[in-house]
Amino acid sequence: MKRTIATREAYWPLIAALVLPVAASACGNTGKDEARALVSAVDRYRSADGEERTELGKQIATVSCSQTDLKEARTACAESARLFRDAADEKRRVSDGLARIKTGALAKESEEAQSLGAHLDAAQRYLDDSAKEMEACERQLRDIRRKYGTR
Repeated sequence: MKRTIATREAYWPLIAALVLPVAASACGNTGKDEARALVSAVDRYRSADGEERTELGKQIATVSCSQTDLKEARTACAESARLFRDAADEKRRVSDGLARIKTGALAKESEEAQSLGAHLDAAQRYLDDSAKEMEACERQLRDIRRKYGTR
């Protein structure tokens, strides 16, 4: 019986030597996994069109990020997507208004029709701001790809 106990005690250091490095490496990959998830979410957003792009843009903000550099990149990328979404909403208002004017459902002299120019200007401002944020997003993602070795 003592021999069995002694044999079991001899295995504990071996088990610890095998298990601990595996467990430590799993914990150490959190940043890399989060970086990969963020890069992937932004890539999917950029390659999408229409309503799918809107939904994918919202998903950027939900990517889990525990590292400061990843949080900052996620914030810039999510803000760019939000501004793009706001620009699309303004553009939709203008398109809808113009269609209603064309069909006669909206009078050209109405206050709503007169405000379409302001909505178009707002859409352009949102697009410009979105492009600036996307530049910041791209710079940060480039650094993240280098730091975490992601593509």
